[in-house]
Amino acid sequence: SSSIQAVQNIKSNQTIMIGGFGLCGVPLNLINALCSKEEVNNLHVVSTNGGTTDNGIGKLFKAKKVKRVTASYVGESKLLEKLYF
Repeated sequence: SSSIQAVQNIKSNQTIMIGGFGLCGVPLNLINALCSKEEVNNLHVVSTNGGTTDNGIGKLFKAKKVKRVTASYVGESKLLEKLYF
């Protein structure tokens, strides 16, 4: 699929920026494609927020793809809150 092709060059330990605000405009198909790449982990994700536990970049946390996150708001993701503390 085109989503798989779009994330094919993303490797472990890279920094990726994910657009959107809250859950609006978040590239869900690309996030899903990245979650399916078993060999990719330890990502540094830069986004406006942490998504929710089951949606947005929260899916990357759930799939154990993220080592570090830079976000201005994390209040909707109970998983990110737990990982942070």
